[in-house]
Amino acid sequence: MRVLEVGGAGYIGSHTVRLLNHIGHEVWVIDNLSTGHAQSVPHEQLIFGEMSDGLLLESVLRDNRIEAVIHFAAFTCVGESVQDPAKYYQNNISATLGLFESMRKCSVAKFVFSSTTATYGLPEKVPTPDGTCIRDYIHVEDLATAHLAALEKLEPGKVLQVNLGTGVGNSVLEVIEACQRTSGHPIPVVMSPRRSGDSAELVADCTLAKSLLGWEATYKRIDQIVETAWNWHRSCPRGYASEARST
Repeated sequence: MRVLEVGGAGYIGSHTVRLLNHIGHEVWVIDNLSTGHAQSVPHEQLIFGEMSDGLLLESVLRDNRIEAVIHFAAFTCVGESVQDPAKYYQNNISATLGLFESMRKCSVAKFVFSSTTATYGLPEKVPTPDGTCIRDYIHVEDLATAHLAALEKLEPGKVLQVNLGTGVGNSVLEVIEACQRTSGHPIPVVMSPRRSGDSAELVADCTLAKSLLGWEATYKRIDQIVETAWNWHRSCPRGYASEARST
């Protein structure tokens, strides 16, 4: 399949690019590199630009005969969205609507949108056991395989909406403890007030992902997730720069 990823040079997008390349899909990436890294995707697949640039989008879609689009370019920082809602409206709504219009003009009918649990808002009442936020932390490789599964399952005119996660929540303090166990190093902790708009607890119900996509997380324990991240940072202490030098 010929696939365009918008925002594909970011953390989840770049892992999805790597997976799609590995199994033989043809991939192009549009990214403004505001949070992504040029070194995270093959340079011949990266097109520097904005999702809001309709002329660029239509050119890439038509010239490369794109069959599907995966959207990783949404802003997801809860605190910033509360402080600057106009920025989030322009990018997450206006620019995305523009992307849809470009897809319509170019007859691209398959679309996968990568969202965030923050869209679910705040539960009516949840006091957490240790006073820190609880989240369903998921390994980035599991996220990549889930987006691939969604891409391959999609049919024009049909909509799928599924949650991705492990089904198990961990608090911020539990994650810090896992990092200390894995690294063998103490981690200084500074407690701060809760961020505006942040939910106390969000854990995924992945029932539909398993039944509709045949997908479930491979890494189900927080220590497994932390271990792979720690191993990468130890082997690439300068991030993507050191990874590129080592290859």
